[in-house]
Amino acid sequence: MDLADGYVPHRVAAHTDDGRQIQALTFVADLDHEAYAGMLSPAETAERIASARGQRGTNRDYLERTLAQLARLGIQDPGLLGLGQAVAAFG
Repeated sequence: MDLADGYVPHRVAAHTDDGRQIQALTFVADLDHEAYAGMLSPAETAERIASARGQRGTNRDYLERTLAQLARLGIQDPGLLGLGQAVAAFG
C-alpha cells in the first residue's frame, strides 16, 4: 500500500519505557517516488518547506509540530533544528 505523497507503511519493533517490545507502524519515504526531494541542498530544502503545502496542511507547520513534539520528549535532532531555523528565516 502506497500513501499519497510518497510514503510506504512499515511495521517495526519498538521498545516501550517499561522495556516491552511491541510492533509499531511507521511511514518511510519512498526513494523512488516522483515527489522525493532528498537530494536537494539544505537551502533548497528549507525554501520548499517554507512554501509547500500538502493535503493535510503546510510543510512548515508539519516541521514545527515535529520539532515541538521532539522537544517535549527531550529529543534533540541537530539536523532538524537547523532546518527549522533555516525555514524560519524565510519569514
